[in-house]
Amino acid sequence: MYSNFDDEHLRENGFRLPADPYWLAPPQGSLVPLWHRGGSPNYQPKPLICRHVQDPIKAWRRKAGSIGVETQRSRDARAWLDNAAPQTSRALKSIRVHYCSSGTVAKKLARRLHGYATSGCVDSAAEFKVEPFDTLNALKLSEIQEGDVILIIASSCGRGEVPYNGRACLRKLKAPKVLSGVRFAVYGNGSSSYNTSYNGAAYSVEQVLRDCGARPLLKLFEGDTDKESPPWKQLSTWWAAVHSDLFAVDGSISPRPQHTLLNNEGNPPHRFEILAASTTSAKLVSSSSNIKGIKHVTLDVGDAKYEEMSHVDVYIPNRRIKVEQVLAYMDLTGRNLKLSDDLTTQEFVAELVDLEAPFTDIKWTSRMNLDLEQQQMLKSTPFPQALKVLPPGWRKQTSLSEVFAAMPLIRPRTFSVASSQRFWRSNDRGNVLELLVQTHPRGLFSERFLTFSPRGTSLRIRFRPANMELIEDESPMIAFATGSGIAPIRSLLQARILDAQSTQRGTEASRSRYGPISLFIGFKGYDTNVAAGTLDRASELGLVDMLFLTPSNVSKVRSQDKMFADGVRHRIAFKIKEENARVFVCASPEAAKDFARNLSAVLGRDIKDALGERYIEEVFDPTG
Repeated sequence: MYSNFDDEHLRENGFRLPADPYWLAPPQGSLVPLWHRGGSPNYQPKPLICRHVQDPIKAWRRKAGSIGVETQRSRDARAWLDNAAPQTSRALKSIRVHYCSSGTVAKKLARRLHGYATSGCVDSAAEFKVEPFDTLNALKLSEIQEGDVILIIASSCGRGEVPYNGRACLRKLKAPKVLSGVRFAVYGNGSSSYNTSYNGAAYSVEQVLRDCGARPLLKLFEGDTDKESPPWKQLSTWWAAVHSDLFAVDGSISPRPQHTLLNNEGNPPHRFEILAASTTSAKLVSSSSNIKGIKHVTLDVGDAKYEEMSHVDVYIPNRRIKVEQVLAYMDLTGRNLKLSDDLTTQEFVAELVDLEAPFTDIKWTSRMNLDLEQQQMLKSTPFPQALKVLPPGWRKQTSLSEVFAAMPLIRPRTFSVASSQRFWRSNDRGNVLELLVQTHPRGLFSERFLTFSPRGTSLRIRFRPANMELIEDESPMIAFATGSGIAPIRSLLQARILDAQSTQRGTEASRSRYGPISLFIGFKGYDTNVAAGTLDRASELGLVDMLFLTPSNVSKVRSQDKMFADGVRHRIAFKIKEENARVFVCASPEAAKDFARNLSAVLGRDIKDALGERYIEEVFDPTG
């Protein structure tokens, strides 16, 4: 209890308590005090019977004669430190690396950026010191001095919003000129497939810093995970430009990093070639036939690998008749040309092209002498229809690759993985991926594709990295999910069931190395079978200590309110405070907000502020 209180005190005030244990240990001393936790460096264990080999009652007499000498020695040492050390530290300016993200990529980029900055300071012998990297919320305005440099990796969440671990900092940065004399640079970590929200958080962070009087080192860099994931090369290019501005001695101006990136690549691959290289082909194995509710979908992903609790982008293929029409307009009927090493023209149009959007640009028509009306139609009309306005013989006046490069790409649907690849392989059932898909009326994937596509239909998918810290952490967990948000919990439980069964073989009993999970799950009544899947076996193996399954009901009883039941509230508070439990939420925005509010009431303070990165929230749009 004291340990957790000390952690909270550090988080709020910036320093630990003195940790004198006289009120924690009995008079005779104790051999099991707090120092074993390793987190209180100020703690000096003082069990008297161990501190004094001789009679502890007479210790003050033996110590009395030396107190004056020790006190003077301590004063002399402090005076020497005051005269010497601070002069160097005050002269150094700080480079502060911070990140905000609801995932893990931004943290990985920040860790590498911190390494770049540390090496840069050593190699350049510059008057900078590099502070430990942390979340954006951990930025302490009181410690920032004129001349400091702030480097930020910003990912977006939702519809281009700033993630939770950066919002508190932006709220504090309200006063104008509070960062006067400070320089900064922002790296936006986003995906260009989300046109309306691409790097929205990075732009918000940059604007707030400008409003506070900070001066940008560089223009905001728009990283794109569609081109590279994780974007190590893009980060390196951006850092090269930052390094040039920070450590240049000849006053030279560094080139724009994104311009440099393009020049260094020579002839960069087209966007569709990058997308083709990052995706893999999968085949539909099965899909439940229910008209409403959650559909259980199974895909064969071939040789592809994925982690538990990761995410997958699904590119919904076009109808065959529309694909054939586009190929006919382009005089490609019956010709299966190769666009890249593993992609043909037919596969590209069928699996990756958005047939309802116009061309992204019309530079490829520059030699066709089109009038303004034709150009406007190419810019605003779905491109299969716009192809009809092109003059006869247009194929000879442009290159095929330029036309395909200008075609709009499908915006994928992102789902949480609902299975463990290791679990399926251990049962000799192939390389299978499970998804839980919420059915939406006239939904392109949930209704049209899954209802009318036969077994074996091909589609393109792309895996996104998982939060490995959450998967590998052995601490207890409190999890809340609604609807199809059950998927990541199902994936995690399958993996832990496999681990527990492996441990159990050859022994009469086994104990999982992972702390138990407390589950609060809400769902519609017709989704009972999907919600309860894998939970029985997990409970038998001791992986779940509390389970609350709450179907929709007339009384409007909600799953997130079950934590106030007798005994549950105390157990939840104990797991968070004493057992350092993590909290995982995958639900609709309203349900996630209610769950956080209830947990805050249980804990007595804001749960997200108290837990920091131990609180992981994935919010989805239930309307599709």
